[in-house]
Amino acid sequence: MSLPNGWHQYVDSGQFYRDFYLGDVVKYRVGGFGVAAERASYQHLLERELRALDPDLVITFGGNAWPALRRSTTPEPVMETDADPKSIMAIHGILYRISEPVKTHVLPLAHMSGQVWWRFPPDEYISRLSEALELLERQ
Repeated sequence: MSLPNGWHQYVDSGQFYRDFYLGDVVKYRVGGFGVAAERASYQHLLERELRALDPDLVITFGGNAWPALRRSTTPEPVMETDADPKSIMAIHGILYRISEPVKTHVLPLAHMSGQVWWRFPPDEYISRLSEALELLERQ
C-alpha cells in the first residue's frame, strides 16, 4: 500500500474505512457457563462474516482469534516453518493462507497488550509484521 499524501489524508478521505474492517471473535456473551458454549455461539458467525467480507488479509490478534479461525479453516504457512501453530507466541508474524470459507491470507499476531512486550519488544513486533506484509506483497 502506498500513501503518497500521507496517512492523515488517507484517514481523512474515508478510504481507510473502506479498506479496513475490525471485528471481534466474541461479539457477545452467552448465558450459561463455559468456553464451549461461547465458542459454539460465535463459530458460525465467524464463517459468515468471512464470506460476506471476502478480505484480502485477516489479521488475528491474540489467543482467542487465532484458535477460532483454526476451528473453521485449515491455515497453511506460506513459507515452511517448524513453529507450533497452536501457540500464538510461536507463530507471531508468520503469514498463512486459507482456502475456506474464503481464499485469503492470515497473519496471526500476539495481542498488543503490555503483557506481550517482554516477548516481543515494539521494534521486533513491528519488524515481524512488516516482514509478513512484504511477503504478502510478493504473493
